[in-house]
Amino acid sequence: MTITTEQILMTASVLGALAAIWAVISKPFKAFREINEGLKRMDDRLTRMERTDKLHGDMIYQMLDHMSSNNNSGGMKAALDKYNETIRHEA
Repeated sequence: MTITTEQILMTASVLGALAAIWAVISKPFKAFREINEGLKRMDDRLTRMERTDKLHGDMIYQMLDHMSSNNNSGGMKAALDKYNETIRHEA
């Protein structure tokens, strides 16, 4: 069995066509992956912001409680310690 030039050109053409089809098909998947990674980073940032907002709210509550009763320095210290611990882990 001999391989002709026509068979070699046909095989090369088929491989080239398959490579071109793959390049066209894979672009949306790459874009989808990049978008998905961006959304995950955004979700992580929003989660950290929510956690920090809750801590800020607790700290404000503790300060107002202390200001109204003049007797809640322990609550203020606990809120500050919790805030510092959370910030340290996220950095």
